[in-house]
Amino acid sequence: MKGRVFLPLILVAVTLAWVGSAGAFSISFIEPSSPTANIMVTTDISGSTIITTGPESASLSASVPSLGTLAVSTIIDLHEGSLTGPVSDRLNVLLSPSGMLQVFFGSDSEVPFTGVGNEHLVETGLPQLAFASTFGGGLPDPETSLFITVQSDLDPVPEPSTLLLFGSSLAGLGGFAWRRRRS
Repeated sequence: MKGRVFLPLILVAVTLAWVGSAGAFSISFIEPSSPTANIMVTTDISGSTIITTGPESASLSASVPSLGTLAVSTIIDLHEGSLTGPVSDRLNVLLSPSGMLQVFFGSDSEVPFTGVGNEHLVETGLPQLAFASTFGGGLPDPETSLFITVQSDLDPVPEPSTLLLFGSSLAGLGGFAWRRRRS
């Protein structure tokens, strides 16, 4: 009986070891609520270089040979309010066949962005997946994924009014329960 349980587990382990592991890299651009604070850039790509970071733009450069030999060039526009709203932020992703990755994030520029991006998102103030792609997967190389998230134009939450709204709703529910119990 125990042999029947272990045989499938052994087959799964051998299959996973044979296929190899898949890698994943991520980059995040977070625009702070303060208009004078720099955009925060985080990544798990070793050896990457954050070239510039400021209140309106940030860029990152990295050599990632495991992303394969494809060339990728895409521009993602982030619109205010709706897809027909003005473009306030832009993400530009460039990957050369040699594995050189360059990512630029521009936000709320005084000079409007020119041209039209390949993809369009609506700003929500929450972290959004702006770019996701899987590279490689051939026999010598395992698959490698790249995820880029952006968080822009985060509106600060007005805590006192939120607490007042929550407290008044609790008081209303308490009054309703007291009135119902009384009758």
